[in-house]
Amino acid sequence: MIDLSLGTDAREVVLALATQRDDHRPYVRTIAADCDLPVEQVRRILFQLGEHGLATFGPVFDSDDGTPKGSTWWLTEAGTAVRDTIEQGKAA
Repeated sequence: MIDLSLGTDAREVVLALATQRDDHRPYVRTIAADCDLPVEQVRRILFQLGEHGLATFGPVFDSDDGTPKGSTWWLTEAGTAVRDTIEQGKAA
């Protein structure tokens, strides 16, 4: 079962993460800057999200030529569902 009792910081990180279908996947430092959080705190949150199956870590490739560009985190299908729930709650 997905725990939706994420803290405020974790919710902000979930909202900042890309999904599996997104072409652009921001790096951890960009996510931290977007959330106005320290990089180490964002890393801890990402590891926790990963342990719960909400986020995954992997390589990033240039969409034009397939050149490796590093690696980062993005939401899994379960994480995307959590983000959708968070966004619906903000709209309510």
